[in-house]
Formats: sequence, structure tokens, C-alpha cells
Amino acid sequence: VLAAAATWGFTEAPVLTGILLLIGVGTGLPTGMLLKIVPFLAWFHLHHRQLDTGRFDVRVPHMLTFLPDGQGRWQFAGHALALLGLGAAWWNPDLIPLASGALALSALGLGVLLGGTVARFRRIAMALQVARDEAGSGTIAEGDASTERS
Repeated sequence: VLAAAATWGFTEAPVLTGILLLIGVGTGLPTGMLLKIVPFLAWFHLHHRQLDTGRFDVRVPHMLTFLPDGQGRWQFAGHALALLGLGAAWWNPDLIPLASGALALSALGLGVLLGGTVARFRRIAMALQVARDEAGSGTIAEGDASTERS
């Protein structure tokens, strides 16, 4: 944001300002939020399922187990490198394919990280489901829901 604000005053650099705002802020902030929100939601939903089923023999891991901070830092480094490459491509257009490839790899890395989080979520959700099925159906009939939970 600060780099984009610094280039805002230059009349010959609107493309650089656009790169910094669109790629740096427009994709960087949502990416950072996804890397924090998705593991929380996975943990939250699994914890809720565990409480609903009463199956405390299946361990729901900590949020950082779903997506460790170190992996998120590597993805941020890839995004920052792509952003630097795109900024450098403003001065040297020959760098556009390289910078675009770095941005694509950064997006692929984000997809791999989120896919890993989903895979961990599904594996633990399946373990909770298997534990639930082994203990019985564990479901409450529609008419009994208000009396069972009160």
C-alpha cells in the first residue's frame, strides 16, 4: 500500500501504481486472509462436529496443524517475489513472462496450501463420521431435537 501511494504522484507511473494496487493489495490481502481464515474454519467446524457427536476419542488438531505459519510465509515470499518481478517488468518488458510465471506459481502454491487444508479437514471429518457410525447413528430425529438439546 505504501509503495503504491509513493508512486501515485508520478504522472508517468500509473501502470506501476496499478500493478502495486491490483496485485500487491488486491490479491495479497485476500490471500493473507485466506491463509488465516480457512484453517480456523476447518478447526471450528471439526470442533463443532466433535462436540455434537460427543466423540472425544478422535483428536481435532490445533489450527496451525491445518496450515502451519511457515508454509504461509513461503507463499507470501513467492507472492512478494512475483510483485517485485512485475514491478521490474514495468521498466524492462522482457521480464513480463518471468514475473507472470512467478505470479502463477504463487497462485498455484496458494491452491496447494488450501487443498492440503481441505484434505486434512476431510480426513478428520471422516474419522469423526466413522467414530459416529461405530457408536450408532448419533442422529436426533426431527421431532426430538428440541427435547434432546434442552
